[in-house]
Amino acid sequence: MNTAPIPFTEDQIDLATELFNISMGKAGKALATLLNAFVELTVPEIKLVSAEKIIPTVLEDSVFSENEGIVAFHQGFSNACLEGTTIAIFDDKTKNSISTILGLHEKMESVQEMEFMLELSNILIGACINSISEQLFHRGMSFANPELISEGTHLRAMAYSTFMRSKLKWEHTLLVKISLFLKENDFKCDLLVFMSEKDMEVIRTSLQNMMPED
Repeated sequence: MNTAPIPFTEDQIDLATELFNISMGKAGKALATLLNAFVELTVPEIKLVSAEKIIPTVLEDSVFSENEGIVAFHQGFSNACLEGTTIAIFDDKTKNSISTILGLHEKMESVQEMEFMLELSNILIGACINSISEQLFHRGMSFANPELISEGTHLRAMAYSTFMRSKLKWEHTLLVKISLFLKENDFKCDLLVFMSEKDMEVIRTSLQNMMPED
């Protein structure tokens, strides 16, 4: 997938990847504690993507196939330095196997499953974004309430509905994507973080300030 060049130096990209790695490590630890299981994480992928390319980028980079049944949650975040949005995507197998993963003797009711998945999304997003904000700006982040944006549909339908060009207020987004897995269970998740053009210079400046002087 062709994406626009990121307006950061190679060293800044490496540092941003390291910071997100640390942040997702904290999110993964929170998830591991909640589920009492070992969590595997991919290395964060950081891209600058145009509005016209966001749908194919999301589809091609996902751990899920386009026609795989998924459930997805959206949550916005902001502080005085930065604002953006996140989407956490789980497959139907994950939702349907939550009771087993938690070691429950009886399967959760559908409403309970969805409430748990919502809280799971909230924990992952909160741990990751708060950590990256504290590293970059030495302050926490405020969050909107998480919202269910897709249930009982497949990844392709969610992508086309969510990222319809007429709905997007930006020309480019800084996209960070991380995938999470439980090694011995039917669990996988894509966590997508989106930030607009106006935040890129703020992030670049913060990254540069963190780097040692030559």
